[in-house]
Amino acid sequence: MKDHLKMARKSGKPPSRLDLRKAAEAAEKLGKTAAPKATKKAKAPKKKTTKKSKAAAHPERLRMVWGVFDNSNQQIAAFPYAQRAEAEKKLQDMAGKGKGPYFIQPVKEAIIEDDEPEVEPEPEPAREEEEEE
Repeated sequence: MKDHLKMARKSGKPPSRLDLRKAAEAAEKLGKTAAPKATKKAKAPKKKTTKKSKAAAHPERLRMVWGVFDNSNQQIAAFPYAQRAEAEKKLQDMAGKGKGPYFIQPVKEAIIEDDEPEVEPEPEPAREEEEEE
């Protein structure tokens, strides 16, 4: 071996890649080839994954209402958007109690739609009893 490789070992440092490459080329010239590395097996090609299409979700319908809130942002009452005067009346009633500040702000609420509208059952006609004998 060369002196500079021995010096690297004595000092506890590993040899540089350039030194190792030179040693490998010199060994090849002399006919000493390194053991051939195991060849990697060809990987099977990946299957193409298809994304499952989700059913298009219907956008949630919203409506605007007036909400009466207390100081801790809890909704006390809700009124349809067209009934702002009633909401302000409720606000004045709550403020008259003197329990704290109240305020009105518009709120968007989800409109709940049933798939099947409720049908009230028809009342059965009154039966006349025939026990009059």
